Amino acid sequence: MLRSNNRHRSIIAVAMLFLVIAISACSSPAQSTNAASIGSVTIPMSDYLALSRLIYITNQLQNTSLATWQTPNGRMTLAQAQQGALQTLVSNVLLTNAATTLKIDVSTVQSKALTQTQQFLAKLNPQYKPLEDQGVISLTSIQPLFYQQIIQGDVFGKITVPTAHIRMLTVQKLADAQSLEAQLQKGADWTTLASKFSVDPAQSNGGDVPIVVPGVLAASIDAFVFGNNTVFPSAIKIIPNHNVFMLVQVVSVSKVVVSSLPTNSGIFPTSSISVQASAVQNYTSQLIRSTSLSIYVDWCGGSTAQSCGPLM
Repeated sequence: MLRSNNRHRSIIAVAMLFLVIAISACSSPAQSTNAASIGSVTIPMSDYLALSRLIYITNQLQNTSLATWQTPNGRMTLAQAQQGALQTLVSNVLLTNAATTLKIDVSTVQSKALTQTQQFLAKLNPQYKPLEDQGVISLTSIQPLFYQQIIQGDVFGKITVPTAHIRMLTVQKLADAQSLEAQLQKGADWTTLASKFSVDPAQSNGGDVPIVVPGVLAASIDAFVFGNNTVFPSAIKIIPNHNVFMLVQVVSVSKVVVSSLPTNSGIFPTSSISVQASAVQNYTSQLIRSTSLSIYVDWCGGSTAQSCGPLM
């Protein structure tokens, strides 16, 4: 990732210093000692700043531009880093609560995370020593990442979610949808019609969506797919969705452990997020909606966490 010659390391070290100064100057809200609270659990401001700084600086060092806080790109990157840090810390609290409910030994998870963090720091590449010296890479900033990895594995190894195999075909006019529905009911091939007429992301796969989880498609589609179908394949239903009309048929429905869902493919061929990540995101979003969450930090640029974008 980073070349190891001395001149380059010197440049990186200087860049690190300026990045540390930039983010420290920007992210020092004194209004609260906590960044957020989830129920009775608080996230210390120091933990939030430490993780924000780690994410921001390491991302910048991976880019050739090394954008700073003074540039629009730098401001955007910092906001993303702050949101990423807040998401990580909030989800850790939520998953800890879920683990307790599932009777997972949280103290064991904490012990594993501490051990893995200490091992990581002990074997840290010398070229990242300046980051450790400046406190960017530290037990406080790194441990939440190891903790999240472990707690997610434990929780999602026990949580099951409904999944469905569906067929989709999307057109822009209701009359076209009704015409295609009539053809399908007379035995026309779904793959052929979807490949020719559909305008949704499943078109390239002939309208076939082998596995979908709740929270990815529109709520009206989820309601049909994961509703009260008892016969499979189900009846074909035309569902209005914004300015299009979607023909949907449920081939089958089942329940699957989240950790067994695909990690290298998405719902659609063009998806940038895996099926498993979609399920994790939806589950965590449900936890957020079911709890009391307060955010106290002001992001750089004068926007609050709530107005900067969805938390999850």
